[in-house]
Amino acid sequence: MEGISKKTVATSPLLRFLVGLEQQEFTIHSALLAHQSPALGILVNDRLKEAADGTVLWDDVDEHTFTSFWQYAYTGSYETPRLGSRVVTKAKTNGETKPGREPVDARPVEDSGRQSPEGVGSGAPPTSVLALRKKKARNSNRDALWTSFCSSWKVDLPAHVISTPHEHKGLDDNAETFIHHVNVYLLADRYGIPRLMDVSFSKLHKALIRYAAQEAKLHDIVALLRYCYGDPVPGRLRDLVVRYAACEIEQLWKSEDFRNFLEATGSFSRALMGSIVSRLD
Repeated sequence: MEGISKKTVATSPLLRFLVGLEQQEFTIHSALLAHQSPALGILVNDRLKEAADGTVLWDDVDEHTFTSFWQYAYTGSYETPRLGSRVVTKAKTNGETKPGREPVDARPVEDSGRQSPEGVGSGAPPTSVLALRKKKARNSNRDALWTSFCSSWKVDLPAHVISTPHEHKGLDDNAETFIHHVNVYLLADRYGIPRLMDVSFSKLHKALIRYAAQEAKLHDIVALLRYCYGDPVPGRLRDLVVRYAACEIEQLWKSEDFRNFLEATGSFSRALMGSIVSRLD
């Protein structure tokens, strides 16, 4: 609760929210709500129609998203709800590596491509050497793109704000948790709460870094892509998921669902091609 006294919050009236299709009831201190953004200040102070009786109806916000917003208002961050039972192997965070993706120096030494006797003095590298060079170039471009993805989207926030203990362990990272962070971002964007936008964006970024894009779990990534390219979503989020897809294109191409989505969604296809072309530079 930065920038507002605890006494001011504690002595302010409670505002009642009815959230989701089932209109689950929540309460929040009105002074704290108004402190989050000018738009929410208007909601509280001018008593808009939806809040005329002290009640606000947010039936287009799901309960998990509101709970994260509520927790952020009081603590400055939120815990990712455990929306699935899947357990994901913890990523290595030092050096920004990822499950299933080894750092360049840790990879097995490739065949040296040593020339056969009949290739000596021919003036041109043998086929095996050319193939090896091409493979190394592909790996180098892929590693550079992944390094860029890990480092280019960082937001200047304390580590404890971005990751709670179970997030450090990589628990429950799946389509539902990815989409949860998107929903929190969308709520923050709607009501003009830049810091919550940064927090949710950073949590999504870290979750994607932790995630092991294995063939059996590609549906999680496809679901995230579909969600971000369905209803209007801010370009910042779309750019993030497109860059991730470009990093994992070899895996994603194995998914028929992904190929169908790629064919049906021209805006995503164009953005993805732009990211993939950057690997060739």
